Amino acid sequence: MAEEKSKGKKQVPLRLSASLYDELAQWAEDDFRSINGQIEFLLTECVKKRKKSAPKPKKQTYYPPGEAPELNEPFVFTFPDGQTREFENVKVFLNYVTYGDEEPPEPLPVNGGED
Repeated sequence: MAEEKSKGKKQVPLRLSASLYDELAQWAEDDFRSINGQIEFLLTECVKKRKKSAPKPKKQTYYPPGEAPELNEPFVFTFPDGQTREFENVKVFLNYVTYGDEEPPEPLPVNGGED
């Protein structure tokens, strides 16, 4: 019995200002719907529109074993906005992603500069 109720329509108490109610009532009358039917129609349309405009899941780049680019080979990357850019190698790409168009800082000396 409880399952039958869950498949049906839910009752939702809704408080509206008098002016909004009057606007909805006029709109419902123009569309030959009840006020409840008009509200349900509008909410359904909003949900459909929201689903259509939802961001698509990001496409991840996967390289099968043995097909990943070598560190010293040219490297082409497609950014999420669709822009494609070729880099000299993976190190240059990583510097670009980390520092943008700025020059990366000088590397720190190994062992604090002591040899």
